[in-house]
Parts: sequence; C-alpha cells; structure tokens
Amino acid sequence: MILDILDTSKKYVEILKKLSIKIVSFDDHSEGKFLADLRFNILEPGIEPPAPNLFEGPKYVTLHPVYVEYHYKIKEIKKQANKILITFGGSDPDNLTNKVLRALEKMDRKLEINIVVGFAFPYFQELKKNIERSKHKINVYKNISSQKMAELMFESDIGIGAGGLTQYEFACIGLPGIIICENVEHQYKLGNWFQERGVFVNLGIGKTLLEEEILKNVCELLENYSKRKEMSAKGKSLGDGRGLERTVNKILEVLR
Repeated sequence: MILDILDTSKKYVEILKKLSIKIVSFDDHSEGKFLADLRFNILEPGIEPPAPNLFEGPKYVTLHPVYVEYHYKIKEIKKQANKILITFGGSDPDNLTNKVLRALEKMDRKLEINIVVGFAFPYFQELKKNIERSKHKINVYKNISSQKMAELMFESDIGIGAGGLTQYEFACIGLPGIIICENVEHQYKLGNWFQERGVFVNLGIGKTLLEEEILKNVCELLENYSKRKEMSAKGKSLGDGRGLERTVNKILEVLR
C-alpha cells in the first residue's frame, strides 16, 4: 500500500500492518510514517536522522520524465535577462500570482512574462484586469502539459514560484528562481533548504511579503549575471530528474 498523506495517524498504520502488507509512505509529517517499510521524504529533507528505509531530497523526487530530457540540455544563462516565468501551482490560494504581477509593474523597463495558472485558480478576473493595464508583454497558460511547463522553464531567465515541488523542477532544468511560500510550514523549510545551497532566493511567506521586496529581489537577480549562472549550475548539480526511476526501484526491492 502506498500512502501519500501529510499526516497519517499511527493507529491507522498499525491497523494496516496487521494485514501483513508492505507499506510505502510519501512525505508524511506524522508519527505513522515510522511504521512504514519504506519512506520517501521530499518536502522536508534533512529534518530526520538518517534511517536505512528513508530516502530524501532531489535524488528521489518523482518528476515527469520530460525533466530528464531538459536537464541534459544546455540552458543558456543570458547576460541581458528579460524573460520571467510566474507559477504558483493549481490553485494559488494566497493570490501570489497577482501580487507578483503588481510588483513587476513598478519596474522601469518592459519584461516578457509567462504566467501559468492551474485548474483551480480563482483570481482570473483580477489577473485579466492586471494584464490589460500592464506595460509588459504577458502570456497566460492554463492547465498546461508537463512538456510545455518544462519548455517554459527552459526558455525563461528567472522563475518565480511557490515553495513546493516546483522548486525541484526549476533546479533540475537549471532555472534560477525566487521562491515565495504559501502559508505552509514545509514550503518555508524546503525553500530554506534550497537557499542554503545557493540555488534559490527564498522570500518567505507570501501573504505578509511587501511588493517592494519582490521587486527589489527580482531586479537584483536580473542584473546579476554571475549569480544566476551559479544558481543554475548548483540547481542542476542537485538532481538529474531520475527520481521516479529510483523510487520505483526501491519499491520493487521492498516487494521482493
């Protein structure tokens, strides 16, 4: 049985264990995870002591196979950076897409901005109004394929996104990024984990973040070619996108 639940109770897993089945746990933050036969921890790497059945971080993140293809392509880091990708997942509950767009409107030059929104994004009318009065060239994509998302990341100079799995996609492709977290603890921790390794700039929780702070950090990163180049290289060095293959092989080992 595969459990992909953030807070599996110990009692529930104890009941499953009585059925004499193998249990695989993904990104569980509760006590039930310690009873699993195999554990994968992608959202909070380095929090727990090492264990023989625990596999963490970029090496085991299960990205779509297309990211392997883009990982091995040579990504150009341009000295004159102008292309920004904004993506905050399927729903963007804190409306960070519009917040970032308002911040970028204060920039004194014109940008090319690609915005990706998910099926549950509830602020489309506000987004439409912001785009209509913007000086930037803006494209909006909704419910796109993994192939198209990887392509947009590969073509962009900077990515701005939330603190979840998108960070692994940015890193795999080598896209320098600014992370703005939703009000979820594991996003903040993961954002810090990447920042400590020089891969991204983590601006913290988006709800309380000032637009001026977003603008300042975007401007600094656009102007700093050497930092973007270094971030790209460090991101690609962390993971090759083959986590899905490694994860499947570990599960098969447990079943044998």
